[in-house]
Amino acid sequence: MSSIPPAQAARPAAGQEVDESRLIELQVELPRPCIAVPGGQATVLLPRRELERLATGAPTAWTTEAERQALIQGRRAAALLKATGAGSTADANGCQTLQGPADSDAQHLVADFLERGAASVLLSGKAQPRITVRYLGSKCGPTCGRGDILFHVPGEPGPFFAVSWWVS
Repeated sequence: MSSIPPAQAARPAAGQEVDESRLIELQVELPRPCIAVPGGQATVLLPRRELERLATGAPTAWTTEAERQALIQGRRAAALLKATGAGSTADANGCQTLQGPADSDAQHLVADFLERGAASVLLSGKAQPRITVRYLGSKCGPTCGRGDILFHVPGEPGPFFAVSWWVS
C-alpha cells in the first residue's frame, strides 16, 4: 500500500499562537485527467488518477498510524471523486468540476495537495507557478483557540482556499 505523506508533518504545531507563511512551488503543467475544485477567485486542479489510487488503495481497517492516515486520505479522496457527480463531462482542461462544495473533511485533502505542491492552481485560466500558505493560530486561553490554513496567490487580495486547522 502506498500513501501520499500528509502535509501535516511539515506544519507548525497545532494549538499554538502562530502566524507563519510559506511559499509553495506548484505544478504548472496541468494534471490530466483532473478534478477541478473551485475556490474563491482561483480553481485548484487535483490529479484524478492519484485520487482514484488513494480511494481504491485505502485499507478497510488500521493498526498503525500510517494505515490510519491512508484510510483517512482514501475516504477523503472517495468523497472528492463522488462530488464530481455521475456523468459530468470534462472541461477544456480535461477536468471534472465538483458538483457543489467539497465537504469539510475532503477539503483537508485539497489542502494536503496544495501544501505539498502536488496540485495546480488556475487564476483567470492561467496556471500559477506558486502560492503562499499561511498558518494562522490564536489562543484565548489554555483550552480556547483556533487555527486556520489560508492559501493565497501572491499579489491577489484574500485567500482563494481556507481550511479549519484546529479548534480548542
